[in-house]
Amino acid sequence: MYAFKILTDILELKTIRVVYQALLESIISYGISIWGGTYDTTIDSLKKIQNKILKIILKKDSRYHTKYLYFDMNVLPIKKLFYKAAVIYIIKNKLTFKTEHGHNT
Repeated sequence: MYAFKILTDILELKTIRVVYQALLESIISYGISIWGGTYDTTIDSLKKIQNKILKIILKKDSRYHTKYLYFDMNVLPIKKLFYKAAVIYIIKNKLTFKTEHGHNT
């Protein structure tokens, strides 16, 4: 988190966003298709870290509403990253999914 605080003083927001995606979002996205559907309580600590880093980058007060952080930074929250990964997986593997089950119903 300290690194992002320093970067906000020397880089433009556009560049910091690239750094955020390279460092934090890439780590969050790794394996998200497996663990992303778990209980919200399991993901809460990671979500809090993500929110805190976004507030540091955007220089927002701790009371700033988190739903605006993602819009202001143009990034996705963890749950939506999971949904995105799931949709991409389905699209890439749509030929392997059976649409018919082979028995009369």
